[in-house]
Amino acid sequence: MTDQLTRQDFENLGPRSLKVLAADGEIDLTVLELRDLPNPSPRAHPFAVILEGPSNPLLPQAILPLVHPTLGRLDVFVVPIAQDARHTRYELVFN
Repeated sequence: MTDQLTRQDFENLGPRSLKVLAADGEIDLTVLELRDLPNPSPRAHPFAVILEGPSNPLLPQAILPLVHPTLGRLDVFVVPIAQDARHTRYELVFN
């Protein structure tokens, strides 16, 4: 299913509208940025999603279940990319 996702699937989502099902329970995430990526791959329109969640717990780099408000559960590769005292940012890449 993730190979059929588009950038539009992540546009106009409200704050904390995505959830990751982690060992510590559900973690609310907010879409901060959507970015188009160069297209050297078979995907028609590769893109990246930058998400923000709480600083604790820190989600590991791993394939984790993401709950989308309209698409339901999606297994996605989550990568932590930045952290401060209040927030952690994660990147999802679809290419």
